[in-house]
Amino acid sequence: MKIDLNKKEFIYWAHLLWERGLVAGRSGNVSARTSQQKILLTVTNCYLGMLTASQIAVAGLDGRILAGSRDCRLTMEKDLHLGILRKFPKVNVVIHAHPIHTVAFFECYRKLDIFGFESKLHFEKLPVIPQSTLTVTRIAPVLAALDTSNIAVLKNHGVVAMGEDFRSAFALIEMLEEQAKVNLLLRGKQRQR
Repeated sequence: MKIDLNKKEFIYWAHLLWERGLVAGRSGNVSARTSQQKILLTVTNCYLGMLTASQIAVAGLDGRILAGSRDCRLTMEKDLHLGILRKFPKVNVVIHAHPIHTVAFFECYRKLDIFGFESKLHFEKLPVIPQSTLTVTRIAPVLAALDTSNIAVLKNHGVVAMGEDFRSAFALIEMLEEQAKVNLLLRGKQRQR
């Protein structure tokens, strides 16, 4: 694939994350594999809702910037993205988002009740990894969790999803956010009784 075409698709999905309320402000970051050794990765301090091609760097799997502004810095979550893409060669896209209902749910509760057959396929054994830092500094537990699931909750932080393409990774985050909303609604109703 040509890198320019990948950047257009990359921007489309980044904007969609913001439009659907899965990221806010300068939160969230995205990476996509363009070849066995090259990836596209958001730079630090970018706004996914207004992402431009100049805010997407071309990097090697070693984290070295291969193309982009000389003064750009890769997202602070670059180690998480690089770790996932190195460990899982069939994964082409990694999305780290901060869906508000999912974050709120796991702040208050430990286990998500799953409603719907499709969601049960993906979230029956949803890993939740505690986080206590601004960025994911301990990626080993996240990588281990992704051995059995294509999505993991980063408690007090957000989620990370991986997939063969943007659609599959995005769909996991969107479905999880829907399940979190349903759980919060139902638990709120139970309290009112």
